[in-house]
Amino acid sequence: MIVNILGIFGVEDRGKELIFDSQESRIVVSDDEFRLVPEAQTYVKFAQDDVKVTSSYGDGTLSISGSDGEWTSKHVFLGGSLSYGFFNEKGDQDLYVARTWGGRVIFQIPYFHAENFFGSSAIALGNKDKWSIFDLAGQCIQEVICSGLYVRIGRAHFTVKFFLFRRGEAAEYQIYDVKQQQFTASLYVIGAVFAVLYMPDGDFLLIDGEGIKRLKYDGAATKLETLHCFSLILTTSQADVVVWHDNSRVFVAINYEGNHQLLFALPLQGEGEIEQFAWSNTWSITRLGGFRSGWNYLSLRRKDLLSDNAVMLWRENQPLNAQLLAYDLSRAVTVSQVTSATKGKHGYGITIEDTSSNRAVRTAALELGRLLSEACSGIYNEADVILDRKFDGNFYIEFTTSDEPDNFERTFLLEYIKYFRYFGGLSPAGSKATLAEPILTWKSSAP
Repeated sequence: MIVNILGIFGVEDRGKELIFDSQESRIVVSDDEFRLVPEAQTYVKFAQDDVKVTSSYGDGTLSISGSDGEWTSKHVFLGGSLSYGFFNEKGDQDLYVARTWGGRVIFQIPYFHAENFFGSSAIALGNKDKWSIFDLAGQCIQEVICSGLYVRIGRAHFTVKFFLFRRGEAAEYQIYDVKQQQFTASLYVIGAVFAVLYMPDGDFLLIDGEGIKRLKYDGAATKLETLHCFSLILTTSQADVVVWHDNSRVFVAINYEGNHQLLFALPLQGEGEIEQFAWSNTWSITRLGGFRSGWNYLSLRRKDLLSDNAVMLWRENQPLNAQLLAYDLSRAVTVSQVTSATKGKHGYGITIEDTSSNRAVRTAALELGRLLSEACSGIYNEADVILDRKFDGNFYIEFTTSDEPDNFERTFLLEYIKYFRYFGGLSPAGSKATLAEPILTWKSSAP
């Protein structure tokens, strides 16, 4: 099932509800119902056991809560583990600071621009030239000199037991054992490592350029077993990979060159059939996937239009098939061209009938996203070809619903178009016209 949303900042699990947050709105998933609701003032940046970090959309103020109490911070939260949070704090000095969840400073070191990983007993900070591994007292216990060869993916990967570092141009990785605090083994792969996932049975799932593999590591040596070979070799400049598992299957999602989308499911334990589902239309996989509140989720974006996003949702044990691309949308939808006051131009009319005004609004937003990508140009539209160059910038949307729309539902589409007009820089292609505020008409029908 696909549910559309404007932007995605985070995911919050509230037990019976799964919430996808953005600065403009939220999608609330409960049982098999999906609702578009107003945006919150904050979104969740970190949640583990009783620790929770939220950030304000407005000024970025952090609210940190846990068993040690609650406090706020104006600094930049980078991540953490159960025993600490890690911040970039700027005052008289620019620092990295590790703090307990109660706010006490554990250690601090000078800031340097770096990628990062936060483990339960070690922190890794680094870039294409060098990685530094720190213990939780702030001592640098290992420095790793890399080749300096820039590749977008594949330089370093991190798990609870070991860190993987690519030391040269060859597809050779060194394993740094977190417990032993030393390098213990080498690993040779095809192309590069795209993802590594720790499995409940103690093994690891590893994705390299050739395929999906099981990695066994005993603290001294490694063994790779190929589970599935890809029909096309993945390269670091062409593919994004997301891996996670639910209670019964492991999932591997691949965005290949933005055009080919692949989703694999493997049994979490034992042997069994590997499911595969592929698609190439409308939606591309982005880098957010997981399992919460009984739902597997995978974030998507419209291929041609930035910020016009969606979430693919499916239940545990649900087969991977075309039902994944089904929408929770209104069934009675008509889109037509409307004669324009400007000669040779036209607007668009959208009519929607539904018992639910909320679902009708989400349906209209999906149609608007498609039409914007087909008829507008600007920095948020990445379409190679603009199909319609006679659009005059006007949308006329008529709803007939059984329930009465609330104020948020009445105004969401106005804000939607405003967002793409101002932030996305969109305007009708081949025209001096601007995107006008859509004209909305609401009618009621018997339930």
